[in-house]
Amino acid sequence: FFLGLFIDCLIFISKKNKSIDVIQAHGFIAAFIAVILGKAFNKRVVVNTHVGFKLKEGFMTNVIKWTLLNCDKVLVLTEGIKTALIKLGVPENKVDVYHYWVNQKKFNIQKNAKKKLKWEDKFIVLFVGRLIEVKGVMVLFDLAERLENISFAIIGSGPLSQEIKQKLRSYKNVLFIG
Repeated sequence: FFLGLFIDCLIFISKKNKSIDVIQAHGFIAAFIAVILGKAFNKRVVVNTHVGFKLKEGFMTNVIKWTLLNCDKVLVLTEGIKTALIKLGVPENKVDVYHYWVNQKKFNIQKNAKKKLKWEDKFIVLFVGRLIEVKGVMVLFDLAERLENISFAIIGSGPLSQEIKQKLRSYKNVLFIG
């Protein structure tokens, strides 16, 4: 994963260097690559992450710390993550808490949405996300088997899409929207 992402980004930045002011990366592998390329091409680097930090002393902790110290800004979702990074040694002025936003012109309240989807009178458990093992989407099938009176809807795409489509045949209370 690292090598492919590094090569793709290196080629992209080499071609688009003049039109790039900032490299934005999500996650630590991408952040590590962004810092290297940021130094090589004299670009600012902004990293955002969703994960908390329970880091123990060791090589990987040192790599993560070096990466974050060499970013211009680190964006996190909670004050707790910010505090953990500050304890790790990342300067407080480099770490900001951010929140997702929604374009309310594009995504707004729909009247009678449950009726349009034929979900009226149903309790729906909704999963929205990338369909990968670590997100826990497959756990919904275990729940759906035990809780037949509850409906489950899965929205997303990813490596588990085909496996989910195959499993749907055995479950009347799981809907895959894609």
